[in-house]
Amino acid sequence: MKKSKKERILYTINSFLVILFLILIFILLSEKNPEIFDEEFYVKVIDPENNESFYAVCFSWSQCFENNTMMRNCYPIENLSHKLIQTKACNYQEVIHCTNGIRDFDETDIDCGGSCKSCELYQKCGTNNDCKSANCHPVLKECVNNEEMPNFFIRIIFAHPLLMFIILVILPASLLYLWWLKANLRENKIKADKRNKELLSQFEEYAKSFRDNVKNGNSEVAKEIFLEINRILSELSDDALKKVLKEYESLKKIYIKINSSNRKIEDK
Repeated sequence: MKKSKKERILYTINSFLVILFLILIFILLSEKNPEIFDEEFYVKVIDPENNESFYAVCFSWSQCFENNTMMRNCYPIENLSHKLIQTKACNYQEVIHCTNGIRDFDETDIDCGGSCKSCELYQKCGTNNDCKSANCHPVLKECVNNEEMPNFFIRIIFAHPLLMFIILVILPASLLYLWWLKANLRENKIKADKRNKELLSQFEEYAKSFRDNVKNGNSEVAKEIFLEINRILSELSDDALKKVLKEYESLKKIYIKINSSNRKIEDK
């Protein structure tokens, strides 16, 4: 059966809420395990021990160390229990920017953060990777101790403000509208069922009256009744119409027969 406009809206909102819930789960997991969602899958790497190349799952590169190198962990696809540590030279224009006493390039504070060494406590940061303590305060944007970090919920709010607006404002509003829409659909269905019941009862009465008038030779009255029957059918729902369609086809044949007989009489 074809869905009504409100039913389609209801289906769309339900789908939206499911997608929103999945996004929330993804965000929560990525906050707990930020490294997992920053992978490059099926990277071709070379094992320095035997000089063989293979495909592996590799995590993102670390910050630059003092020897101007960065590293990452890779796990071969065929053997994920085996860890291979890759190293490479840092990729920035001038190594000297990490020791020039000013904040430049991708540094978050003077000569630290970004591709430089990790920042000390209370220096500016952008992410946890910029801090030696691995804790970048989401509000102050400073490196702090673990004890000074806000709780997980506050970190989520500041890390994903748009998502939290959706969850705290859009989601409740959507649920409220969903509840109203379901209640409205239920009420409309009750009204429609009641109306269909009345129309079916009228159809039975008119169908009986139509047959009686045809039997008694009142063809003109029968024609008017048949037109009223057509009006009733136009108001019925699809499901209700199926219940009387067979009876209507029978009445229609009688109506066509009456018209045919009247034409023959007029022709004479």
